[in-house]
Amino acid sequence: MSVDSYEASGSLPGGIGADRRALLAGLGGLAAGALFAGSRTAHAGPLNPPPGPIAPTGKTLTEVEPRIAINATNTPGTADATYRISQPGSYYLSGNLVGQPDKYGILIESSDVSIDLGGFAVLGVGGIFTGIAANSGQYRNIIVRNGIVRNWGGSGVQFITGHNALVEHIITADNGDRGISVGTCAIVRHCIVQANGNIGIECSHSCIVEACTVRDNGNIGLQVGTDSVVTNCTAVNNALGIALGVRCIVRDCTAQLHKFYGFSSSGNTRFEHCTAEGSGSSGFLVQSGCSFIGCSARNNTADGIRATDNCLIASCLSVSNGVDGIRATNRCIIRGNVCSLNGTGSGGTAGAGIHTAGIDNRIEDNNCTGNGRGIDCDTFGSIIVRNSCSGNTTNWDLAADNRHGGIVNVTALSNPAVVGLGGATSALVSENPWANFSY
Repeated sequence: MSVDSYEASGSLPGGIGADRRALLAGLGGLAAGALFAGSRTAHAGPLNPPPGPIAPTGKTLTEVEPRIAINATNTPGTADATYRISQPGSYYLSGNLVGQPDKYGILIESSDVSIDLGGFAVLGVGGIFTGIAANSGQYRNIIVRNGIVRNWGGSGVQFITGHNALVEHIITADNGDRGISVGTCAIVRHCIVQANGNIGIECSHSCIVEACTVRDNGNIGLQVGTDSVVTNCTAVNNALGIALGVRCIVRDCTAQLHKFYGFSSSGNTRFEHCTAEGSGSSGFLVQSGCSFIGCSARNNTADGIRATDNCLIASCLSVSNGVDGIRATNRCIIRGNVCSLNGTGSGGTAGAGIHTAGIDNRIEDNNCTGNGRGIDCDTFGSIIVRNSCSGNTTNWDLAADNRHGGIVNVTALSNPAVVGLGGATSALVSENPWANFSY
């Protein structure tokens, strides 16, 4: 019998099994000890430090937070400011700032300054001063972001005489004057501006305002100067919604429930996909050279869209306005619009779906229904083609010496119902491709 067989049977003769087990146990212990010893020596470092002076390996406080805290040590105040920033740099708040009577909260007297409010508030105590201000036109490149500025007797944030400011993610509310006021070439974005005594957001020329809400301000909700762009903004219940200088672009903006106009422009402004609703006067009031693409005017007390000369109004919706759906003066193109339920007797005078008061207008491809008058041309010299009118008190009111493609009256025609593949004949027949229709 082999040794393995004896071991399996537990009957090795002469203590051979016991000796073999002891030998194996001893070898196992030596191996484990060697592994343990190896693991200890593998992680050991040198006993002597490297040559040279011993230097710290951690980061300094400046390296951990390189910005400058706004406090009495770093930004000491003056006779008219709780804190004053006089050097370029990146600054931050570490807690709420409560103002002092007759002082600015933070007065900036340097260019190239960035302030992160860190979600904290700059709180006023009345008076006539502003929360965060840079009052000299020589200061530029100022950034304020991420916080709340409210209850100041003056404005919330004011850089109106400077250049190249950026104000973002700021809430300004309940200030006596402006909410946010910036100078030329500024950007204001993602801000909420509410219940300020004067203008909500005021920008000089060549500015960008995007994704802001202005509400319940005592004067204009949002005002920009020449060559500015306003996108994705909402104005609600201000005296006037959004006021624009010359050569501006406005996209995807809404103006609701204003005392006067929803939108106004000094001229040469492009409106794209904007909505004016519930204004106490006209929804849109603009001067010469403006264009409207895909805009909507609803439930305004006066006109939906009121333009003067040389304007383009295309693919717009004007519904349930108190006077005219679209009103223009001279040399305008009014094309492809839907004008319904306008002018149902404001002030005793029925308005029109489309109303022109001057000469050389082109009115084409519009549908006017349920208005006091469908299409109304007060004077001579316009061209009216391919329009349709239905259900207006008066479908057409055209002065002499306008040019039109004829008016085909099909109101008395009837056709049978059509189901399936069609094949029905049409009683709607005109050989003139420029014809207008009453239906």
